[in-house]
Amino acid sequence: MTTRKLKNFEFAGQTLSVEASQKQIHVFDAFETPNGFVFLVSGSDRLPEGQEQVCNIASQRARYYLENELTDDPIEAVRNALVYVNGYIYELGRKQAGFVAGHACLLCVLVRDKKAYYSWVGDVHLYFFNGKKLYPFIVHGKEKGAENEYLGVRQLAVPAVCDQAFVPVNNDVLLLASGSAWNEVREKVILGVLTDNMPTTTKVQKLVKLAGTTFPYCHLSAMMVSFYNLEEEKSGDPKSLSKSRSPRASVPKNLAGAPSRPVNQNVKIFLVILGILALSYMIYDLFLFDPETDRTQDTPVMVTPQPVEMPLQEQAETVEAPAQVPLPEDISYNVRRGDTWGRIYQQFEVCSWFIRNHPPNAGKFDTSGNPVFNTVLMIPVIYSGSQTLNPAFYGEFSTEKVGSACQNANEAFLNRFKARIRQGN
Repeated sequence: MTTRKLKNFEFAGQTLSVEASQKQIHVFDAFETPNGFVFLVSGSDRLPEGQEQVCNIASQRARYYLENELTDDPIEAVRNALVYVNGYIYELGRKQAGFVAGHACLLCVLVRDKKAYYSWVGDVHLYFFNGKKLYPFIVHGKEKGAENEYLGVRQLAVPAVCDQAFVPVNNDVLLLASGSAWNEVREKVILGVLTDNMPTTTKVQKLVKLAGTTFPYCHLSAMMVSFYNLEEEKSGDPKSLSKSRSPRASVPKNLAGAPSRPVNQNVKIFLVILGILALSYMIYDLFLFDPETDRTQDTPVMVTPQPVEMPLQEQAETVEAPAQVPLPEDISYNVRRGDTWGRIYQQFEVCSWFIRNHPPNAGKFDTSGNPVFNTVLMIPVIYSGSQTLNPAFYGEFSTEKVGSACQNANEAFLNRFKARIRQGN
């Protein structure tokens, strides 16, 4: 459970995992970006294998895009973010053997200037509650052409997107949800919880529990956003405001069941161009840029192409440390609660493989090789990609060398580095 109160809204979110596995395949997230405040729910129907977490990849990629690409039109911002996420997951499926997205879905709600904009792909749900009635902003399977499209199925996806901004007033509520269980929960049941006088966190907990009871053994997530302190926004034309908030105006065309706006030929051409631009940006991100570290993975997500083998004479090139710079000593680090390899990498820029195989750390990890709370690890920063921590050799451990997911960090890599150091000395 996560909850937070801000100036004009508060939110709470929760996930539910099947007890037999406790593997999280649905997530929620909320964060500030230059485009506005973002709420996300994401998931799939495939249990993760190892570090493969499609929902986390989708959420982290959407966050990365919206934090780095400022767009004047908020509707374009949420749509482009999902085009980018889809392209990323599609390419990941092409390049990583065995990777299957598994009906991956994503809903993105962006709040800017006290208005909400949203876009989605897959089986997700978005409801608007005005204190009395519940209006589904996304309804699946009720009209012709409403078949779901999922992330990563096609190179160029056409995300569904709102036709206009949703303009909330005090006490309005948005409910975001992912997971097939929500298809079985009656709207009357949801309405019963929302009309009860309970804190937002309690309502989310109760809804998640009801959904899990209605559809046992199902993973799901939910996030509720409650708006307040918006009185000053009523100073505009009352008729215009009323019209913009009427259920018919607030839930236009695609929000009554079809997955996206009607697409004419000009729009299709625009989307193709948009997709090419998004894919170009994605390729830049995959192969040239060092993206933000995934919270659940060792290093920034995800895969880059395997490096081309250098000629033998280049492999024999020695690396000489500047004489005036001493080799860095290990740094002692006490593992904090909730630490992941991604978080540790953000601090030291040392791939987990080097830490796990560092002799002083033998026997200090759990059965899955993850850091254990309150354990003291010795971080070998001589293998760090940080110029501050490893001024002599940081270039040898850049993401270009170890891979953007540290996939090149192994015994052979380490032995080559040690051999070049010996030759240099």
